[in-house]
Amino acid sequence: MLTYTLRRALYAIPVIMVASFLLFWAVRDIGDPCLKVRQSRDAQAAQRCEEINGLGQPVPVQFGKWLGNAVQGDLGDSSRTHQPVTDLLGPAVWNTAQLSFWAVLISLVMAVSLGVYSAVKQYSILDYAFTGLAFVGLAMPAFWFGLLAQQFLAVGLKEQFGLEQPIFYIVGLHSVGESGFNVDYLRHLALPVLVLTVQGIASWSRFQRASMLDVLSADYIRTARAKGVPRRKVIWSHGVRNALI
Repeated sequence: MLTYTLRRALYAIPVIMVASFLLFWAVRDIGDPCLKVRQSRDAQAAQRCEEINGLGQPVPVQFGKWLGNAVQGDLGDSSRTHQPVTDLLGPAVWNTAQLSFWAVLISLVMAVSLGVYSAVKQYSILDYAFTGLAFVGLAMPAFWFGLLAQQFLAVGLKEQFGLEQPIFYIVGLHSVGESGFNVDYLRHLALPVLVLTVQGIASWSRFQRASMLDVLSADYIRTARAKGVPRRKVIWSHGVRNALI
C-alpha cells in the first residue's frame, strides 16, 4: 500500500508541473499586470512595471522564476492591493474552510436522510419526488442557481418587504461590528451554503439510496426480520450502518 501511494504521488508531480505551466501561460497570455499603468500613458512607468514583473522575458523563464520563488514561500504581491499574496491567503483559506465545512456537513446529513427514506419507502410518492428533485439538482449549474438565489432570496425579499437590510447576505461572513457564531453569521452563510449543497445532496442521496436498497435485500436483513427484530432497529442498526460504508 505504501509503495502504491508513493508511486502515485511521484506520478502526480509531472502532472502538477504541466498543469501549473499551462495555467501560468494561459493567465499570462490573457492578462496584463501592467494594464492600469499603460492606461496612464506613462511609457516609463509601464516599462518599470514590466522590468519589476519580468514581463519582457519568455514565458518559460517567467514560470521558472515564479516556481522558484513559490517553493520558497514567496508568491509575489497582489496587483490590486499590493500586499503579499501569502498574507492574503490565510483569511481566504479560513473563510473557504468554514464554508466547505458547513456545506459538507449539511449535504451529508440531508443526503443520508433522504437516501435512507427513499430506499425504505421505495416507489412511494415522496421517493419519486426526491428522485425528480435530485435530477433537477444534478442538471442545474451551481453558478446559475447562485444568481437566482441572490436575485430572489437576497435582493427580491428585501425589495418585497421594504427592508433596510437583506434577510440573507451575499458578501462576507459578518456585518461590520459583528463576530463569532451568531444569527448574523448564519445569515451570511445561508445562500452560499445552499448553493454548494444542492448538487452534493442530489448526488450523494442517490448513492445512499442505491446502497441502502442493496443492504435491505441482503440475507442478514431478512434473517433479522424473521427473528422479530423491531423494524426501526433493522433499518438503523443493521441497514444504515452497513449502507453508510
